[in-house]
Amino acid sequence: MGVLSVILLGCLALLSASSSGNEDAHYIRGQDNNGLVTMKGCEGHQRGDQWGSSYHHNCICKGPDRLCYPVNCLPGSEIVRDLNDLWNCEVVRSKREITESAKAVHSRGKRMTGLDAFGVFSGVVGTIGFILDRIEAAQTTAQLNEIQDQIQKLDTKMDVLTRSVSDLKLGQEYSQLVFLYGRDEQRLRNMIKTLANLQISSGKYILPGHRIQHWADMVLSYGSDGVHEVLEHLREMVFPSGIFAGKGLFEICHKRLITSYMSKYSEKMKQKVAQVYGLFGGGYAVWIAALRIKGITADISHIKEEGEGRLRDLESFLQKYTAWRVDHRCGKGFLAENGKPAQCNPDGWNPCCSGNQWCTNNNPCNCQGVCGLQEKG
Repeated sequence: MGVLSVILLGCLALLSASSSGNEDAHYIRGQDNNGLVTMKGCEGHQRGDQWGSSYHHNCICKGPDRLCYPVNCLPGSEIVRDLNDLWNCEVVRSKREITESAKAVHSRGKRMTGLDAFGVFSGVVGTIGFILDRIEAAQTTAQLNEIQDQIQKLDTKMDVLTRSVSDLKLGQEYSQLVFLYGRDEQRLRNMIKTLANLQISSGKYILPGHRIQHWADMVLSYGSDGVHEVLEHLREMVFPSGIFAGKGLFEICHKRLITSYMSKYSEKMKQKVAQVYGLFGGGYAVWIAALRIKGITADISHIKEEGEGRLRDLESFLQKYTAWRVDHRCGKGFLAENGKPAQCNPDGWNPCCSGNQWCTNNNPCNCQGVCGLQEKG
């Protein structure tokens, strides 16, 4: 699957100069605060190019040197090249059957339509809510399998969402930031996909052919590719911070969609919102599962509460990006995915809500106040 040329996918790890197979170890000139490593030269690539090196690092050419990070796949997955010549982690699915509901999601195909997008955010929120509500108390094989079915359902939704937003690009001015975001997204996707592939036996997680303890150790690592650090890095990029020059990821996406993808704004923004929410929620499910595997059950309640709090903050923050309907209806009687009367996009082609409750561009200057939910005056 293509990744870092868009605003998607990536994993974060520290680079060790003593790593085996690292042919350019002596070229390492320093590691920035985000864990990317500067290495000499661009191996024949041009400025802005991204590629997978021969020693399993993904790199971006910044001219004259390159920034890189290693791709370390979790047990249960293997490193492969994607269609963009970047390294990614591929999971081989187990033979365990999933429920009919999860199969139905999987069968929906490779592309999500605008109608699908209308309810996708609330659907992802519901799936994650189900998982977090039950994952702490689950003990029996049946209870854990019920949660696994929902995690597989989430994983399948994430695959569809990732494909659906794969054509969104932020532009060359954000290429390094896209690279940084992509690394963390890829790592979380690898965690969620390998979790979805775990099996349950006698009330315990197993990973056939692999040491389940090793999987949990890598997830809980205190290094920069452990789940805690990856979630923190992703959070710093989603909320306004210094990483995106004081802007949050969705503010940049909003401006980009307004200028380049206006006809698809509502559909694409809802898909991206749902995908990012799924990454956070899935990340906390992975964290709790790893704690259970390691027997660190005393920490599960705290992590669950932290995750639910972070997700509430995220949902509240993202509501403004889910205020518009794909069908361009607005006002009372037409609720947006945030549960409130749908608004019209004030930066879009149809900024005013008409008396007939359609978003329109007729006499936009007569909108009362800032164009949006306000009906035409």
